[in-house]
Amino acid sequence: MCAILSESRPGQGGTLAVDHGRRRDNAGMDYQKVDGRLAMEYDNAAGDSGKQFTVFVRTKTPLTAEAVRELERMRIPKPNPSDCIFSMELSTTEVSALSDRPWVISIRSGNKMRPLDER
Repeated sequence: MCAILSESRPGQGGTLAVDHGRRRDNAGMDYQKVDGRLAMEYDNAAGDSGKQFTVFVRTKTPLTAEAVRELERMRIPKPNPSDCIFSMELSTTEVSALSDRPWVISIRSGNKMRPLDER
């Protein structure tokens, strides 16, 4: 059995809840599925709906038809159900929604790619 706790976040004015060991904000973000860097970037971008994050999403395999359709809606063209890692750019809303999906294992912050000869 797990208790539900609330705590104030300094400077944020919101609350977090701990539900079955998973930290969530009011929007349903599952902080256990995101890495520390992405969690910080997400918190700093709160309210900025135009912010895009380059991320790597690790999923359970094989993906269900529903999961494949959802990835297609997130601009992944024809995702292969046997693949387990996808790179994409997501908004704050999409990061939060994807973190709450049972077929998503983790979401990690990715760096913008640049040519090797660029300094």
